[in-house]
Amino acid sequence: MSLSAYNPQDNLTVVIALPFLNFTDIDTQGSFLLNLGKEARKIAGYTKPW
Repeated sequence: MSLSAYNPQDNLTVVIALPFLNFTDIDTQGSFLLNLGKEARKIAGYTKPW
């Protein structure tokens, strides 16, 4: 499972990849990926919305 998001205002791309996927709990995994991407943006110093 992976997540890729690009923000043209910041010229920032966040890519997160997981080498496994549990289809019985896909909503939780997708939410985890999104939150991980948001946290990575904060750590990198980007505070504007996606």
